[in-house]
Amino acid sequence: MPLGTLALPLGSVLTGQPEVIAQTVLTATANQIRVEFPPVYRAIQLSMRATNGGADLIRTQFRLNNDSGANYQIAGLDSSGTSSWADSALANQTSIFNSSIVGGILTPQALIAKSAASVPAQYVDVMSGRSTGSDISLGHLSAQWTNTTELLTRIDVFATFFTPARLFGVGTSLTLWGYRL
Repeated sequence: MPLGTLALPLGSVLTGQPEVIAQTVLTATANQIRVEFPPVYRAIQLSMRATNGGADLIRTQFRLNNDSGANYQIAGLDSSGTSSWADSALANQTSIFNSSIVGGILTPQALIAKSAASVPAQYVDVMSGRSTGSDISLGHLSAQWTNTTELLTRIDVFATFFTPARLFGVGTSLTLWGYRL
């Protein structure tokens, strides 16, 4: 079920019924999930349940339209069962990233709105959670993709932790919904 029933700070972006753009469940480990679509959506909604495909620390990392330039601005909060809330603000990033895990499950839920090529894309991570045995963490993130020349046509989700490539595990699932322009 899409998040369109939640009250989000994006106003009229979520009018109309969402349509499923893509659904996938990994049958083998993978470093990346890519979804391409026509430029007919004002907002993209992503729901993911990611498992770790290896023993190393991973996190989900998002790129829009394969843009790897320093065009992402990020602000977020994160807390776990063993620590208090921590905040961060990062400018000129090359992607949008999310919570990290060593084992267990990541559950990023995101909304990306870009209603015209001439405006930056707004990214709202409604909630990302992780569970690694006895450690449960929640995070909230907002970001901006500063590209003002394109509508959304592609999203890449990577399993990474800074530079090294990591793996999503078998059973990792991703569903992408679109709200038409």
